[in-house]
Amino acid sequence: MPYSFDWVDAFAEAPFGGNACAVVHEAGGLPVEDRLALVRETSLSECAYLVPSQIADFGARYYLAHREIPMAGHPTVATVTSLVSRGLVDVSAGPARFTLEVGAGVLPIEASRDAQGRIRVAMTQARPEIGAALDPAPIAAIYGLEAQDVAHPPRIVSTGTPFCITLLRSREALRR
Repeated sequence: MPYSFDWVDAFAEAPFGGNACAVVHEAGGLPVEDRLALVRETSLSECAYLVPSQIADFGARYYLAHREIPMAGHPTVATVTSLVSRGLVDVSAGPARFTLEVGAGVLPIEASRDAQGRIRVAMTQARPEIGAALDPAPIAAIYGLEAQDVAHPPRIVSTGTPFCITLLRSREALRR
């Protein structure tokens, strides 16, 4: 069965800049294995799939090549851009406010066009959850660094998709 999709360059003012994301429409019946395969086929970091929602105006799911992720910024921007571009969200009379259900929950969204006609997207993510401090040594070792290269203890932070953050002591450590 054919699926309609848009290739969107999020965070960019010109094509082939920013973060590319394929947004597949009416993908509720597309099996997860096919969603994952499409991400691999496109060589994109993530793809977005519009799915039905019982609790929001629109539903979307985001996938890496090997798993679903509950939330990510650039697929959200790409999804909203696609909805506006296709006329599924009308911004002709000013900003449009609606909800988007993603794996992490329901996001309030505002979409508009600026004076140059570019689509602008604002989303309200969940309040950040900040985990306990972690031992810097094993995390630094992943990147070939020493524990003393880490300025502050790493922590797991999440606004929907958990990731590890830290601060390095120097630009030299970052280069390495």
